[in-house]
Amino acid sequence: MSDSDTVDQFHGAYSRAIKFMTHRQKTTKEMRDYLLKKGYDLKIVEKVINRLYEFDFLNDYNFAKEYVYSKVFNTNTPIGPKRIRLELKHKGIDKEIIDKIVNDISHEEEMDLAKKLICKKNIEIVDLKVKRKLAVYLERRGFSEDAILKLLNIW
Repeated sequence: MSDSDTVDQFHGAYSRAIKFMTHRQKTTKEMRDYLLKKGYDLKIVEKVINRLYEFDFLNDYNFAKEYVYSKVFNTNTPIGPKRIRLELKHKGIDKEIIDKIVNDISHEEEMDLAKKLICKKNIEIVDLKVKRKLAVYLERRGFSEDAILKLLNIW
């Protein structure tokens, strides 16, 4: 492959990457997978990813922060820290970044979010069966066992 072919491939891959990012931020993994699927050489893909990082178009830490904000604090049906960890891991975010971002969610915030979900359900917790159903629901939403038990004991 000549130098001009490599340059042309780089520009084509870079243009595709920019178009791919128009609707929302992407993770490094999402970008790498997308460009490889489109048939670009791994060396070209890595160069494009490095360039996107240089211009701060691609940033896994910022992606994770925005993702947590949108899924936890800016929604009517928030998810808990355990589910956030799982979803970010599936998106290819580094464990250190996940730990830093998720550890910023305080226990009080987690309790408030779980309480918001319980209130949204708008049901009376009168017996053990209802408490179990709510506990399973909150667990599926990614809340810690500790937060679930504390909340259900208050009700």
